[in-house]
Amino acid sequence: MSFPIRMVVAAVFSGFLPMSVHAAGHETCIVYSNEAGRQAQEAIRLRCGFSGPVWSIDTLAHMRWCEGANDVSVAHERGERFNALRNCGACRDYATEAQQAAKTNEQLGCGFSGPRWQTNADNHFRWCLGLNPASTQPASPAWKERDARNAELANCRREFPKERIPPPKATSCPENMFLGKDGTCYPILR
Repeated sequence: MSFPIRMVVAAVFSGFLPMSVHAAGHETCIVYSNEAGRQAQEAIRLRCGFSGPVWSIDTLAHMRWCEGANDVSVAHERGERFNALRNCGACRDYATEAQQAAKTNEQLGCGFSGPRWQTNADNHFRWCLGLNPASTQPASPAWKERDARNAELANCRREFPKERIPPPKATSCPENMFLGKDGTCYPILR
């Protein structure tokens, strides 16, 4: 064995050079690839707009990547994908609530205007998705925006003359909303 090779071997065994991180196991990669495919499908269903190999629905591609990656990289990718998907879902919910509130503003004739009161859910969604911190956290601007919107609507409802209340439109509402006396579904304040 030549001198430089003996030095490298000695350095590895004596701890001077870092040992390689172990590759992810086959069972880990099966779980990873199936989960990645399901999450990519969910991102499509939610219309998150994510792209790139991380969001491919091809489970075999995820499997191939995983088999060439170490455990740390696999865990990191799983966490990143989970957080992005959770944020997307929260932003979809936010956008739906914002759109409903904007429609209620119009129905009640409150007269609120500006970005907070636009009826295009996709605009609310894109704004929310671009936030930092994530929209799933109470400190998020999305939560503060939702609370401000709900407070303005609550004030409008208190001032809304009874004779202008439109006829009932709904008999039940989704679980995250309540049915108002005017037959409109309103977001539940949290």
